[in-house]
Amino acid sequence: MKRNLLTLALVAFAFVGLSAQKGIVKVNPLGFLIGNLNAGYEHVLNENSGIEVGLNYFNFDVSFGAEESGASGFGGYAMYRLYLGSSKDAPRGIYVAPVVGFGSSSFDVAGQDEKGKTSNFRVGGLFGHQWVWPKDGDGGFTLDLGLGVNYVSSSTDVESVTDLGLDGILPAFRLAIGYAF
Repeated sequence: MKRNLLTLALVAFAFVGLSAQKGIVKVNPLGFLIGNLNAGYEHVLNENSGIEVGLNYFNFDVSFGAEESGASGFGGYAMYRLYLGSSKDAPRGIYVAPVVGFGSSSFDVAGQDEKGKTSNFRVGGLFGHQWVWPKDGDGGFTLDLGLGVNYVSSSTDVESVTDLGLDGILPAFRLAIGYAF
């Protein structure tokens, strides 16, 4: 009987510990306007840090004068967030975050009957702020804004496309809305 009570107590404490963990499900609302679905999940590790992982899928058509081209692809990212300040209230507040990501896409070459594939890898950093409403609760709606820089390395399998214009140091922007629980 004592063993069953001890097991029940350990299971109950484990569930209490799990419910104290915070998470946020996020999407980029502007991506929907151009055919890009970007969704992520942030898990709070402790009072001043968290990790976020996300996936990205896009499918859109582009016109170059009379020529039309299309592209579709997917990608992913991971970041570690360090929340700054004395409030120790992750996932709220100002943060810095190193980011690593990848992407792969297929496209039609404009003006040709040729299809191609690209891949990219990026590493960079963000500086941002995340708000959670209501302020005094453990959950609620979130707004995440950030600016940063990425180093991007991309490649393609199409010989006629020599420069994608996506290599080097590029700006990074962050806009996400979500729900914290």
